[in-house]
Amino acid sequence: MWRRPKVPVVLSRGEAQRLLAGREGTPGLIARLLYGTGLRLMEGLRLRVKDVDFARNQIIVHDGKGFKDRVTMLTSIGTLITAATTDALRKTRSKDATICVNIV
Repeated sequence: MWRRPKVPVVLSRGEAQRLLAGREGTPGLIARLLYGTGLRLMEGLRLRVKDVDFARNQIIVHDGKGFKDRVTMLTSIGTLITAATTDALRKTRSKDATICVNIV
């Protein structure tokens, strides 16, 4: 039996902007990275700070589809967002370390 080919659903530029603008915090960061870099959902969720190479503007994806490693580009907006997030993470971790030192 003949089937119609499935046509992929594509968002317009305005729809994509509204979708990304409606997300904040960690979900917003992940959504922007998925959209801007072409990462798959699980690749974005498994992403670690050490996988982002700011010097080369690239992301190293480990155990992606087919359990293969690959490299993808990091967009300029992604670089700004990711850098701001990693700075915030470093401040939080240093604050946590200070609290632990004061307790001991």
